[in-house]
Amino acid sequence: MRNPTTEDIVTEARNFFSLIGMAVFLARGCARRKLQKSMG
Repeated sequence: MRNPTTEDIVTEARNFFSLIGMAVFLARGCARRKLQKSMG
């Protein structure tokens, strides 16, 4: 087991946050669609 370097940690964090960003983006899209359905 090698020590994780700062670069490794940064890469992991970036991947993690990009995943969260995708999830939030998709959730927002679904919410907007539901709102439009209930409004219209």
